[in-house]
Amino acid sequence: MRSDGVLLSLSTSIPYAALARLIAVAALLCTAMAAPPEESVGQVLHAAPQDAGPALEAVGSRRLTIEDSLALEVPRFAAARGVSADGEMLAYTLRDGYQPRAKTPTLYYYVPRGEYVFVRPIDSDEALPITQGDEFSWTPTWAPDGSKLAFYAWHDGAICLGVWYRASGRTDFFRLADISGRRALDWTPDGRRVLYFPTSFEGVGPIWPYEDDERVIVRTTWEPDSYEERFIEYSRSQLWGLDIASGQTVPIIGEDTNFYSYSVSPDGRWVAASKLTRWPVLTHLVPSYVTLEIHSVDGGDVRRVLADVIMTTPYSWSPDGASLAYVEEERLWLYDPVTDRSTPLGPESLHVSGSPLWRPNSNTILCPVEEGYVLLDAATGDSKPLVLDLPQRPAQVIWGDEGRVLLVKVVDDRSGQQGIYRIEPDTGATGQLFLGDRMIQQIRLIGQRLFFTLQGAATPENIWVADDSAGERRQLTRFNERFADRSMGVTELIHWTSRAGVPLKGVLLYPAGYQPGRSYPVIFWVYESFSHNLHQFQYHIYNRQVYANHGYAVFLPDVAFTMGETARSFEESVVPAMDRLLELGVANGNFGVTGRSFGGFATNIIVTRTSRFRAAISLAGITNWVSKYRMQGVFWRRGDRIGQGRLGGQLWDVPEAFIKNSPIFHLDKVETPIMIMQGTDDRNVHLSQAEQMYYALRDLEKPASLIVYPGETHLGGDSEPWVLIDIWQRMLAWFDGYLK
Repeated sequence: MRSDGVLLSLSTSIPYAALARLIAVAALLCTAMAAPPEESVGQVLHAAPQDAGPALEAVGSRRLTIEDSLALEVPRFAAARGVSADGEMLAYTLRDGYQPRAKTPTLYYYVPRGEYVFVRPIDSDEALPITQGDEFSWTPTWAPDGSKLAFYAWHDGAICLGVWYRASGRTDFFRLADISGRRALDWTPDGRRVLYFPTSFEGVGPIWPYEDDERVIVRTTWEPDSYEERFIEYSRSQLWGLDIASGQTVPIIGEDTNFYSYSVSPDGRWVAASKLTRWPVLTHLVPSYVTLEIHSVDGGDVRRVLADVIMTTPYSWSPDGASLAYVEEERLWLYDPVTDRSTPLGPESLHVSGSPLWRPNSNTILCPVEEGYVLLDAATGDSKPLVLDLPQRPAQVIWGDEGRVLLVKVVDDRSGQQGIYRIEPDTGATGQLFLGDRMIQQIRLIGQRLFFTLQGAATPENIWVADDSAGERRQLTRFNERFADRSMGVTELIHWTSRAGVPLKGVLLYPAGYQPGRSYPVIFWVYESFSHNLHQFQYHIYNRQVYANHGYAVFLPDVAFTMGETARSFEESVVPAMDRLLELGVANGNFGVTGRSFGGFATNIIVTRTSRFRAAISLAGITNWVSKYRMQGVFWRRGDRIGQGRLGGQLWDVPEAFIKNSPIFHLDKVETPIMIMQGTDDRNVHLSQAEQMYYALRDLEKPASLIVYPGETHLGGDSEPWVLIDIWQRMLAWFDGYLK
């Protein structure tokens, strides 16, 4: 360890010459980045032929550096909260990439240092920052009438709730007890109250299995485990309402709750809330269960609709707020909060497979079903099929023009193109608004104007507006405006078949300045599924354009998993993809592999299954499922068994699965030099996982390097900028030393 305690680096074999060349490059900090050259939406969203392939010419002329990538402005925009009701004002958050998050001793503080809320008219390029300097702000949400904007702020040394008044430009800050600054804000329909989430939990420092003041650590199986309880508490909060006129607060849901979702009724009387129950921490690892309740906005009155059901149960309020439509076991129900009764709707043979969507100003509900969509009459229960005759897969449906039209976002599963169609459900008339090689998100229709964001693998996200009848479309924001001269690679969807015969696809990022006919070293970036991110622009540690600007192609494969055979699944999916890239002539045979978190595990296990990778880098990856069993929280252990780990059972039921899927037991087969990177305060993957792999490889005299960052957690976007720079420099040096 260095004398300043900043970095611990242990190596058995390091390409020192390559590392020295890279570290010797001076860091040029760029404070602003840029957008691509101005182009019309007609150019951006074009109906290109399915087999046209990507435009492979270079974008820009200057090399994208590590510092450039970190200096990007990161926009945060949710159209449902960021466009005023009259469609005239925008509100969004921009994060300065070089501002580290505040390092406060209280775990529950959520202060995104360097984030600022901006407001601007849609017909003006002048944006007003709500806060500046050390006064940060985030999560802007317009009042229902668009006259006020609520947001969180770090103001006068504390987290506050701020309200900006559109007419006067005045800002009020409300210092509230136990406000955490997490979760989205909301308003009651009358615009009098702001709904926010306080929490009574105060966790200090990293969550260890013991407290500093415990002289003797005692845990029993017949009592709640305080270690696991702290993880449950970390997700709990309450729901309160702030009256902005009086400054008084009212508890709507006053007990600590693990919220899954909530929704305020249009009449402002009720709040529907689904709460995590049986497995009270929400993760993507395993199915969880919820209880659906109705709470009075004034507090006190609580009605239970469902108890302990799978968390995918969707629901939505009727336009008048008199009924709540929800789905239980594929059956649609209507709940009346006045009578506290539920009644089934539609024929029993109708299997609803998604969220019910009320038609504005009507009693009609649009429901996705196995065969497509149906329109259900809430008064009679009559159903009518709605045929969406579209050449691409519908991915999102929203009502527009007071219920007279449907806007349907589509995705082409073969090419990855995305687009929007306009459909008149009463006549069946269908028109394509646009289709092209961009990711479309945050769709919202106000009047005749459609708001959405566009981004591409080489194009940072920006906000656009269009006429929903395919009229004029224009770009509203120009985040990262001076980014146009940076060289960028473009992406293409590649298809292949796994060894098990499963059709798969993945994202190929071409090197910046790609020359057709020339082959390149390829870095595999592994996890689970990436094909849906074909057109997503990435920031910071995930910005693979840094690799593309150093002469690498990057490939992000989808993986077909078999329960209990996680290791074999990676091998059967990833290795044939290498052959496919060689067949296409893109790869020159010099393959590297890398990944973070579960992708770090994927990297660790893949190098025990094949020697075809010449270099590997694992960030915060699992090495030993057996020793990971000690990790915090039953939800993590369930995730190992039936969630992301896919081990298929508990340790004593399927010990062979824990062994064959744990890299630690197979490191004698490793021939690939590997660099292992980890933070000391990682609460997802303990540092001991990295240490086990490193010391085992050292004993086996295999080439490996261990890089440890004191005080860092899961090595993600919240890491200090110098840490991200150091990570990127070391990753490039490692791959350069072995692949070039």
